[in-house]
Amino acid sequence: MNNKKNLIIIISVFAGVVALSGSFILFGSLNSPNPISNNNVQSAEVLYKPNITSGASVVTSTDRKYKDGEYTLNADYLDPNNRVEEMIVRVILSEDSIVEASNAYPNSSRESKGYQATFERQIKNKILNKKIDSIDKSLIGGASLTSEAFNIALSKIKDSAKL
Repeated sequence: MNNKKNLIIIISVFAGVVALSGSFILFGSLNSPNPISNNNVQSAEVLYKPNITSGASVVTSTDRKYKDGEYTLNADYLDPNNRVEEMIVRVILSEDSIVEASNAYPNSSRESKGYQATFERQIKNKILNKKIDSIDKSLIGGASLTSEAFNIALSKIKDSAKL
């Protein structure tokens, strides 16, 4: 009888712990902030390399807003499963236009790779050879978190590139 009572107590305590853990996980995730709307894209700094060929002089124009060069930003964002995804955004600016761009996604989850591939298939048509101030910031269908992270990263690059 005593063993049966101890077993019931152990099972009750275990059930209580499981219930509390489940509530924490459920309500913790419901109350966690939207990573994108709170600008939860993190980066140490935008890396800048001047785009000057040998023998060329730097020309500044009063109608130019941004420094020519290569800009790289490491950004982290949360996927729908609250897993941190890393995105490395690299753009080359020339005369306020994006003339080259690439993105890398080290250590992506299998699910995220599909969204990132959707994003990559469409993003270059939206940004290459376009003025950085005229980039369409609408989200790419099927890759909204990746799009939002890219837009935030591009804004930080613009801030860093201002003349």
